Amino acid sequence: NQNHGMINGATWYENVYGCTNELAVNYNFEANWDDGSCIFEESVELNQGANLVGFNVAPLDLDMFPECVTAIIAEGVAASYIPDIGWVGSITEINCGDGYWVISSSDDCVIQYEGDEMCPDSYQVNIGYNLISYPCNQSGNISDVLPDNVEFCFDSFIGAGVAASQISPFQWVGSLSQFIP
Repeated sequence: NQNHGMINGATWYENVYGCTNELAVNYNFEANWDDGSCIFEESVELNQGANLVGFNVAPLDLDMFPECVTAIIAEGVAASYIPDIGWVGSITEINCGDGYWVISSSDDCVIQYEGDEMCPDSYQVNIGYNLISYPCNQSGNISDVLPDNVEFCFDSFIGAGVAASQISPFQWVGSLSQFIP
């Protein structure tokens, strides 16, 4: 039949499809069934020079960066913006979960972007140094965010102006105590 809904007790509820996440710009308060259509708008304020940035939505491409962004560096790849030519280099898209050094030519540079929310539930890390981001929407203590079965694998984390070292299993010291979006 053509009826699509659910029965709760003796009451019939019609399924209303739409975005059910209140943080999305297209949130539908009438929706009772999330259809995956949520769109999230984000912005990142940059300082002049190098800024360590992660992006928590996708899809993203290099066209989202304003002219004040002159270069982007990631793990093993980079791109530079050349006026009248555009972006050149080995970065062709921005990946959710990767970390980026974004180089800004001014203090009033703001990156504004939108996309689907994507918080990776796993990372592939290499032995040695890795450039990754924390793209989740909520802050969390290091020991709370890392699963117990892998936390011992990490010696330290370094962020923009902060760092933490694991001095014994599950005991972190330093100016970095939380991962913050």
